[in-house]
Amino acid sequence: MTYLIKIGVLFLLVFQSCTVDKVTLTEFVYINESGVTINFIHYKNGIEEKSIEIEINNSFSIKVDDIGGLSAPQIQHFDSVYILFDKNRYLVYKLDPNDRVNRNPYFFDSYEKEKLRRNYYKLTYVFAYDDFLNAKEINP
Repeated sequence: MTYLIKIGVLFLLVFQSCTVDKVTLTEFVYINESGVTINFIHYKNGIEEKSIEIEINNSFSIKVDDIGGLSAPQIQHFDSVYILFDKNRYLVYKLDPNDRVNRNPYFFDSYEKEKLRRNYYKLTYVFAYDDFLNAKEINP
């Protein structure tokens, strides 16, 4: 009997320090409710890296696996994001910690956060009609 207790204690000592990293799935969803087609253009070092067109009332999503917790918005891999509304208006977003006043797809607080399951989150960013109205005109 004491032999079993010793094995049990040894087992607890050996395995108590083992931790299991949890993989978290984060789904980023970008919804276009602006009333016009948008192009979601990503720049790195001033060069266009990626462009995604989102039709009116449609969305684009990307799922990211990460160890530990919520993934950072994937656009953080780029210098700036240029949103082109119907090819005649635009907004530019940058990873600027001083720009916390306005909605900005670089920051978590601009997303609607929803926990779908344990270790599975959905973060939704909506491009609204107000974004279109506040966008600058190209060659006014």
